[in-house]
This record gives sequence, C-alpha cells and structure tokens, in this order.
Amino acid sequence: MKNNFWGSFLGALTGTVVAGIISSIIIIIGFAIIIGSALSSTKKSKEAEIKDKTVLKLTLDYPVQDRTDNNPFSSFDFGSMEPKRTLGLDELLTSIRYAQEDKHISGIYLRLTTLPSGMATLEEIRDALINFKSSGKFIVCYSDFLTQKAYYLASVADQIYLNPAGFMEFKGLASELIFFKKTLEKLGLEPEVIRPSGNKFKSAVEPFINEKASEANRLQLSVILNSLWQKMLDDIHSTTKITRDSLNAFATGYMISLAEDALKHKLITALTYEDEFIDLLKAKADVELSEELNLVTIEKYAQKVEKFINRKSKNKIAIIYASGDIVDGKGSSNEVGGETFVKAIRDARDDEKVKAMVLRVNSPGGSAMASELMWRELELAKKKKPLVVSMGDYAASGGYYISCNADTIVADHTTITGSIGVFSILFNTQKLFNNHLGITADTVKTHRYADFPNMMRSFTAEEKNILQRQVDHIYTLFLKRVADGRNMSIAQVDSIAQGRVWTGADAHRLGLVDVLGGLEDAIRIAASMAGIDNYQLAAYPEEVDPFTQFFDELGGTITRRIMESGLQESFRYYEHIKKATRLHGIQTRIPFTLDIY
Repeated sequence: MKNNFWGSFLGALTGTVVAGIISSIIIIIGFAIIIGSALSSTKKSKEAEIKDKTVLKLTLDYPVQDRTDNNPFSSFDFGSMEPKRTLGLDELLTSIRYAQEDKHISGIYLRLTTLPSGMATLEEIRDALINFKSSGKFIVCYSDFLTQKAYYLASVADQIYLNPAGFMEFKGLASELIFFKKTLEKLGLEPEVIRPSGNKFKSAVEPFINEKASEANRLQLSVILNSLWQKMLDDIHSTTKITRDSLNAFATGYMISLAEDALKHKLITALTYEDEFIDLLKAKADVELSEELNLVTIEKYAQKVEKFINRKSKNKIAIIYASGDIVDGKGSSNEVGGETFVKAIRDARDDEKVKAMVLRVNSPGGSAMASELMWRELELAKKKKPLVVSMGDYAASGGYYISCNADTIVADHTTITGSIGVFSILFNTQKLFNNHLGITADTVKTHRYADFPNMMRSFTAEEKNILQRQVDHIYTLFLKRVADGRNMSIAQVDSIAQGRVWTGADAHRLGLVDVLGGLEDAIRIAASMAGIDNYQLAAYPEEVDPFTQFFDELGGTITRRIMESGLQESFRYYEHIKKATRLHGIQTRIPFTLDIY
C-alpha cells in the first residue's frame, strides 16, 4: 500500500515537473516567435515608393493615441503573429500636412468603417483633412458600413461611395452607464464613499452606490451629448451643405439604415462596388485604367515623411504627452505616473534648448497627490519658459488639475474637461471574507485609530469625519489651483466645479479654456510666445526600451488580450471593475467612462 502511494505520488510529481518544463519551453518558444516576428517585420518593412500620382489610404481602424508608439511589440497581432504599425496623432497630422505640399501625392482615399478613436481626436484629424483639401487635392471615401463617427470624418470628402449591399447609421448619440451596486451586495462588498458637500456632479462613485444615474449626472451627461451632437451637425453641414434640421430629422426617425437610404437623402454620392470605385479613383488620380494605382497607406507614408521633417534647429519645443490614468509612482506606458512625469517636466525645464513647453493632456484624472506633484513641477517650469496645454479627448478632473495653471489652454470643441471635484472610496470586505470565504479578522492595537483604515470592518462616524476632512481639504486646494491659474475667485470656480463635466466648447465659454483648437494650434502658440520661427519638436517622457517594456508588461498584456478576446463586448464591464479596485487614496477623476455610440 505504501509503495503504491509513493509510486503514485512520485509519478504525479514527475508528471507535474515534466508538464511545467514543457510549458516553459512552449512559452519560451512563443516569446522567441513574437520577438523574431517583430524584429523581422521591422527589418523587412519595405519603404513605400512615393511616385507621381500616388494616393494615400487612411483606414484608422485602430485607436489613435496622441503619440506614436514605436515599440514593435505594443501593437503585435497574435492572430497573424506580426506587428501592426499604428500611428499616433502626432505623426498622423504631420503626414497629412506634409502630403498637402508633396507634389507626388494626388489625393487621399478614406477607407472607413469603425473608428475606435475619441471624438476630439477625430475632430483634429478632420480639421487636418480640410486643410489638405485647401491645396486643391481630392479626398474620396469608400465604405461597406459607415458608423456615425465614420460618417463624421467621411463628410469632409469630395465624394462618398457606399457598397450597394452596405449599411449606414445615423441615429444620434447615447452613452450607457454601468452600475455594480447589486453585484457588490451579492459579493458582500460595502463601498465607503466620501465626497465634499456640493459635489453632486462628482458621480464617479455612483456605479457602486446607485442602481441608476442621479438627476445631476443625467443632466450633465445630457448636456455633453447634445453639445457633441451639435458639433457633429455643424461640421457635417459645413462640408455637405445638408441642413441641420434635415440631419436631426434623419436621426429622429431612424431614416438612415440601408445604403439606399443614405443615397436617397443625399448623405453619400453613389452606390458602388469597390472594384468600380478603384476605377473612379484612378480617374481622380489621372491614372489610366490599364495601369496600377499606387496606393500607399498613411502608416507607410509616415515612415518616409519622418526623414524630411526633422528640422535642424537648436531651438526645441517640448511636447510632454500625459495620456492615461494619473497614478502614483512611475506608472506604466499607458498611464501618467506622477514620478515619471515630474522628471519629464523637470528635464524639459532644465534643457536650455527647449524654448517652450506644450503639455498634451489626454487623461480622465486619477490620483490627487500625483496631480498635485505634477502641478508643482509645471508651476516651476512656467517661471522659466512658456507653458501651453493642449487637451485631447479627455482633460478632466486630475487632467484639468495639471492643466489649469498654463499660460494658455487649448481644447478641441469635443474635449471632455472640467470635473473639478474629488472623492474617496474604500470597500469594506468583511462580509465577503466572512460569509463567502469563511475568513474572519481580529485586531490588537495600542491606540484608537491605529488600524484605520481597516478594510475588514465598517468605519466609525469619527473615522468618516477624518476622511471627510481630507477630501474637503483636497477639494478646497483644487479650487484654489484653478482660481489662481484662471484668474477667478474661488466662488466663481466653485459655481462651475462641483465635479461637473463640460465639453471644450462649454469650457471655453465658462473661462476654463482660452482657445478652441488642436495640438498643432497649441504648438504654434507656444512658438509665438517663445518668439521662435524655426524649431524642432522634442517628445517627453523619453520612450522606454522596447524589450524592457515588453517584458515589464508581458503578463498584463497577454492577460488583457485573452480577457478581451473571450469577453468581447462585456470586456468593458471587467475594465470598470478593475479600475474601481485601484482607486486608492483621494481621487480627482472624471465621474464616468464616456462610452458614446
């Protein structure tokens, strides 16, 4: 009997060890394939041939970040086992501007379907395309299915062609808010929420304490959606000449669904199959039908442009990219780590060749302490050289905190900003551990508050008062930072604060923003303030070595890809919960994740 036991035990142990070794070998081989594919694709990437009558092709079927990520692993496609080159807004705008003057470029072909980028990003791309058209070159669009965002961008085109069997949506804007109160109750998690009095619009905590949106939150969200919709209508009308009333009627009656509906109401030019469209495109580019059309993707073209745009100048304008959640410490590549960005700001401030600084903010906020540390470093930098803020899709709460003291604040019409407010949320896990896991806790302490905060029990009234005092202090400090930066009284700021979110257009009207425009407008303003005409752009923070970043984030990246693939549409619910578990300390964060569709 004993021998059988040890035989079985050793057999199982041996099997486990062997399985572990085999798994490790497979993982190592997988890593080798990924790295080899990435490096091979990078080396073998053929340079685009830019000859006469070249047409640029823009699909933009990936989220356009503010800054191009040159890490070959960041956009690695595990399906094809090849890296997919994507452009940031920086290189995208530069390439479109360069193509405007490039005699070899005849026009731009928009191949649009789903555009996962934010509205402010699309607004800047759309403005760049309008400037491109001013050169007399053409823009045409073809699609099988036009979403609302796709049509917003496509409406700049001279002609829009849709597959005869295709579809188009034009139905107005909506945003779904997700609430987890009942989920937390089932798990036995009790949220402890602290907000300053009067912060009724600071609704980031609502998903954990409510089952539906508060009236204040519903009001601010309704105002934002209507403001964004009005901007879309204005822009579409400006290029298509379709009246705003007609566009609203189309959306109200859900009159646009099939491709033939879009044609009937003159939202598009014609119904055409793609092969027929290519012949039309050849005619546009003055290419014989028998000849091959030289189509070059904007991603390939950007590699060519990069060789010609580096200005040889001793003067620099620093572009500090603050994209992602604001967190304490160094943060990851897609976060604004307080420690990392304080160093980046200091490096730019101390570089004598840097004559002006542009802080590009694309953040929903986050840690109040990290925001304050960055504010202080920007305050010091501002004393040495001009500081201009350029707001992207989001520059809210902590994102506005770090923006408010700039010499000039530039925002897109559709930027989501404001949200001047704070909150604190902690979760009491006592019922979860006790009722579901059978875990209990007991504490021995020397002083009354020695175990505060304790996640294994409810807070006492006195402890809640301590948290309330801390949160009120940060809110008062936030109001003062904005009041000092915007030359307002604290009462004035408070009247438009209270956690309320605004679009860039409304923020401009309220005095929270100086100029409506994009990143390139901010750069021009910074150059003018510095009194320089010739300059080169220097990006901060310094990019991390691709291999270091790859291995640092490998586990998280693979887990995310697996979760995203398995959960698909439900993945965003997982993301909401994941972010909630990271809300440590006092937060200056936007009250909701604005998923517009």
